[in-house]
Amino acid sequence: MPARRIGEDWRFNRAAIMEWLQGERPLGADELAIQRGRGDCSRDPLVLAEASPTASPEPVKPIGEAPTGPTAEEVARRDQGVLLRRGSATLEPSVSYSRQTRDNFPSLRVEQSTTTASLAARYGILDDLQISGQILGIYRRTDIFAEDFNTGIGITDKDTDSYFGDMGLSLQGVALRENIGRPSITWSIDTVLPTGPGDTGIGAGLVLSKTYDPVVIYTGFNYLYGSDIDRSDPRRVLAENNLSLNFGYTYAVNDSVAFSGALSGFYRSSDDAGTAIPLETETYLLQLGMTWQLTPRLFIEPVVFVSIGGAAPDMNFVLTMPYNF
Repeated sequence: MPARRIGEDWRFNRAAIMEWLQGERPLGADELAIQRGRGDCSRDPLVLAEASPTASPEPVKPIGEAPTGPTAEEVARRDQGVLLRRGSATLEPSVSYSRQTRDNFPSLRVEQSTTTASLAARYGILDDLQISGQILGIYRRTDIFAEDFNTGIGITDKDTDSYFGDMGLSLQGVALRENIGRPSITWSIDTVLPTGPGDTGIGAGLVLSKTYDPVVIYTGFNYLYGSDIDRSDPRRVLAENNLSLNFGYTYAVNDSVAFSGALSGFYRSSDDAGTAIPLETETYLLQLGMTWQLTPRLFIEPVVFVSIGGAAPDMNFVLTMPYNF
């Protein structure tokens, strides 16, 4: 929108905005005076600059400044339906910490903490088509506190495990762009490659998002078929059928900060894992996060996940720092 910044204030000219809305170029000072056609323009500083004999012979610049950074909507929708432009790339290192506690008071308590470091990358093949991938390393510690029923003495068992996870690859594209009365639709084709414990899978998903300035509402679902799985191995997380649903929003505070929240549900088919107790098939998470643009290229995104409906309110904290090239 045609405007000029003076100090901390933005100044707008009615005639320039009307021309801009009609698709014309922004007007110069002399053209503005002609367009007005009424009133006394002799005290208009732009006109005075044109008429002054000491004025610079250089032509007056158009009223308006090109944006130097992303808009509030772009910050809010960084991960909801907005794909990279052709030739652009983003590197996203992140670290997460999660803690789970299962307490069968007074005889047994299991505490498990997991630290995960991951590196994700995205590349814009075309304006509406991008490819992304993620690799991760995992360190897990499990502490078991139990009571010997025969002696009444406490028993402690501690175990640590570290390994690389399986790689995820996705191809994403825009099926429909947002317009009045309709949302944007983004599709994805996803795959899991056995670079770590050995899970293999392939699937697809859709994300629908709609902007109600300054709020973006989105919902999505994803299905992944596990072609090579082993539920008896605690390192391997895929079942034969894996379905995820989510509904959330982002609120753009300004062109640098956006807050987000989402409710996600995950379903995994109950495959025979060779254990007496069936594995959990449903999980629900509440997500609260923020996107903060530190520089024109660098973002920071802290996110907290809290389990809903389980035996304990498990917590997972994730810190991501995307960098745009």
